[in-house]
Amino acid sequence: MSTTGTVEVSATLDLADAVDLEAALRSGAQALADLGSTETLDERRSQALGEMGRHQLALDLEFSETTGGTGRGVTLHVHLDAAAAARPGFVDNTWSPVLLEQVRQWCETAGTKVTVRPVIDLNTNPVTEAYRPTEAIREQVRLRDGTCVFPGCHRRHVDLDHIVPFDAGGPTSVENLAMLCRRHHRAKTHGHWSYRVVEPGLYEWTSPTGITYLVDRRRRRP
Repeated sequence: MSTTGTVEVSATLDLADAVDLEAALRSGAQALADLGSTETLDERRSQALGEMGRHQLALDLEFSETTGGTGRGVTLHVHLDAAAAARPGFVDNTWSPVLLEQVRQWCETAGTKVTVRPVIDLNTNPVTEAYRPTEAIREQVRLRDGTCVFPGCHRRHVDLDHIVPFDAGGPTSVENLAMLCRRHHRAKTHGHWSYRVVEPGLYEWTSPTGITYLVDRRRRRP
């Protein structure tokens, strides 16, 4: 990609604002792809940012009490140690450090909706007898994988794939499910690609020609 006629933009944001921006860019880039764009992901993200700039030329500060602003629509998975409140925790979405005071400020921001949910232990392997995973299983797989686990793919519009097929005895469990976008789900089903779990979050793919690739989605605390 030529850099002629481009400019590099960088910014330091509040972490929650950065997550909001990332979600908006991801959604915009995906919308362009769905409309038929063949540009690279980075090019589509830059185009999405330009569209955001053209459509938000000024802050809408004259909202009424009934609207209360747009608020945040992004879910943050924040891990904090209640026994050591002064120590930084971390945000699972970005694996960035965060202080309890910053989380408190986010929760007090007008228009922000706060939902308290049970802690998910990513070391567990919940199972259901049904073919379709429960919502708790879906959330745990998404927290672990983040995006499609095919080599080099980072799409977030995905299916949850049974690594060992359900009709071949594969369980509907966190360790036997992985995130695959529709294209790479088809590549596994019809394109002679295969993969296996080396350990939870670490996948070994084998191409139709026998070449192997490792995809590592294991999370490590900073």
